Amino acid sequence: MLNKVFPYTLIPQTGQEYFQSGNEPKLLIVGQTHGDESEIVPLVENVLFNHCSELPPFLFVREISPSASKLGTRENIDGLDLNRSFIVPPPTEEVKQMMELWSKYVFDIFLTFHTDPTAADFYLYDGTKDEDHEKRRLDVTEGFSLLQQDLRNLGIQLRNGIDDSDDPTLGYMTHNGYVYWPMSTKINDHATDYWLIMNTGGARQVINPEIPGKASLEQKEKIIDSIIRRLILNQTDN
Repeated sequence: MLNKVFPYTLIPQTGQEYFQSGNEPKLLIVGQTHGDESEIVPLVENVLFNHCSELPPFLFVREISPSASKLGTRENIDGLDLNRSFIVPPPTEEVKQMMELWSKYVFDIFLTFHTDPTAADFYLYDGTKDEDHEKRRLDVTEGFSLLQQDLRNLGIQLRNGIDDSDDPTLGYMTHNGYVYWPMSTKINDHATDYWLIMNTGGARQVINPEIPGKASLEQKEKIIDSIIRRLILNQTDN
């Protein structure tokens, strides 16, 4: 598979790379947060590259934690899970650099890709403040319905039941692959989304897909493509 690469800006202190489309990006996209979920990063790159001209102005951070990727672990070089480390003052340089970069903008949507390594099914978190939920919720949109159908056509099941019973900050119920994430009542676990939406007001909504780790690479790329087409570009054609 030919990997299509953006002309990234390098943050020399950490090795983090980002690509910015437009002067005032309204869409923040993150390809990787944990080092044991890096497999999908080139797939996200390919999909974004293919749709680059159609997308609204966006900021794409390839990997929040290059040091975790090198280790192949959930934790970074300082032994921290970056999705639980968005704290002031920042406890690690990788968090500091992302806070400084993201604080320059106010994003409409924060699209952050994750992988559930043990899963064969798909689920997605839709996070907003309570007062924004009814006018922004995804589960009643045509786009989400089409995403669900795309997944079924790929042979990917939609999760129903508890998302992750092993994580004390989770334990949300999924319904046909959808989880409403009420950020106003969510425990502050110092995650990227909580910092952006609740602590700083730097984003209005987080869309957090959990790509099934047991899917093939081809299936994963098609899932990512469907998420971009259906939820971000609102495409209804096949």
